[in-house]
Amino acid sequence: MKLGIYLRVSDEDLQGEESNSIDGQREVLHGYIHKTEALSKCEILEFCDDGYSGTSFQRPAVQALLQKARAGEIHCILVKDFSRFGRNYIEVGTYVEQLFPNLGVRFISVNEHFDSGASQGEDTFISTAFQNLVYDLYSRDLSQKIISAKRAAAGAGKFVTAFAPYGYRKDKGQRLFIDEEAAFVVRRIFAAAAQDVSKTEIAEMLNRERVPSPLCLRKMRGEPFPSSFGGRTYFWNAVAISRILKDRRYVGDGVYGKTRRTAVGSIVEEKVPKEEWLLVPHAQEAIVSRDIFEAVNAQCKTYRRRRKTERYPLSKKVHCGVCKGRIPGKSVRAKNGEDVRVFYQCSTLACSKTCGCYGGKFEEMQLSNMILSVLNHFSIIAEGNRWKIEKKRQVQTEINGIQEFFIQQEKLQKNLNVTMLRLYERYRENGLNEKTFLEKKRKILHLTEKSKEEMEEKKKRLHLLYANFNKESYEENQNSFSAFTRKEAENFIDAVVIEQDGSIKVIVPFRDVFTKQGEAQE
Repeated sequence: MKLGIYLRVSDEDLQGEESNSIDGQREVLHGYIHKTEALSKCEILEFCDDGYSGTSFQRPAVQALLQKARAGEIHCILVKDFSRFGRNYIEVGTYVEQLFPNLGVRFISVNEHFDSGASQGEDTFISTAFQNLVYDLYSRDLSQKIISAKRAAAGAGKFVTAFAPYGYRKDKGQRLFIDEEAAFVVRRIFAAAAQDVSKTEIAEMLNRERVPSPLCLRKMRGEPFPSSFGGRTYFWNAVAISRILKDRRYVGDGVYGKTRRTAVGSIVEEKVPKEEWLLVPHAQEAIVSRDIFEAVNAQCKTYRRRRKTERYPLSKKVHCGVCKGRIPGKSVRAKNGEDVRVFYQCSTLACSKTCGCYGGKFEEMQLSNMILSVLNHFSIIAEGNRWKIEKKRQVQTEINGIQEFFIQQEKLQKNLNVTMLRLYERYRENGLNEKTFLEKKRKILHLTEKSKEEMEEKKKRLHLLYANFNKESYEENQNSFSAFTRKEAENFIDAVVIEQDGSIKVIVPFRDVFTKQGEAQE
């Protein structure tokens, strides 16, 4: 039997008990395994989310754990306490009371002495749900306190963000001080912009002089920075220049609260209206004067805003294989004023003459024809496999739908339980007569039984899906691709890469099916 131990810690957890640390949790769990004979001989797989909030289940390690549980690769999950697994009490309760039992997965929480494989009392779920509710409320309260504390520190002139902006460094007292090496470049950028030099020309000048870009400077210094940047060592572009020219922090002002999370524990951020930003004048030493900053940004406001372009089939799919940048499509209207031709050409060439990017243009129709030949080639190679995969995806979608149904029914049953409890309290306090109480009770019990019956039917269907998942026989579909539209691009194309020699690499999302044939050269 394979045993999965799950460890999680976030920044707020580290402010509490030392036992909440990763090492502390690991010690507790291994100690429990060592003392439990039935678990001591199990193969142990460890899953760890370091620095992730428990209010959301969108964590890489917990998702990997759940994936293995669904695949039947893990038969028991062990955590230090329920809050390590998650602080959203509804989701935790659903996993523990519904999904894991349906998958045949045993769940153990050491601190709460909870073991789904042992004999549990009828009120186990109520106590579990209540404790998870406490965790959820605690997490939300703690999150609000942390946000308030950071905002107060920012208002006092401290720099509370993780990484200092280009041109500055952060000391241990959360104060910014000027990094002269980078600040010299910032002053040059503002001086050139004040002389009406375009952003593209400024980027080309810095690239020609081999000045490290902000991300490259951090990499050269060995400083951590969360970015998927994979470009050239000395690459600047117009976007980087524009970002510096608009940053008020270079005149000494602190700017905080430009984005916020849509909900506690959510990874989705939304922009905050400018009037709600927290501006702290003279929070740090200025790199450029306010007069130059205002003059440069006044010039930028006179530029005509670009029109939103039409969403072409390959929109946001074409990339440069050299600088790793995304190549936007540029439309050219024909002389008749009706037909539109779309071209793709790497714009890095305008900022760096030595970048090595391919300088030619590709018309979208040309790329589409190449992609069609690749997809039709795969259709012949795969024979019926691609359609088999699509059918399996449909089965997986149904499984996900059933699991979501369990979550919704769990919420419904909890609401019915609360309603029943309140109804009984009103009856006991003579707020309801016996006839009304019994009638309302009958309706609640009817809804509860109906929900349980529906869940039983779904459980049977779920077991059937898992049992037959690998036994289905699917008919082969030999239809070839005759046209390339946005739908085909979304379903079958991850990226189209233009290499240095002008060759085209088409990267498809189903390359694991075709092993090494997943990336095709045209």
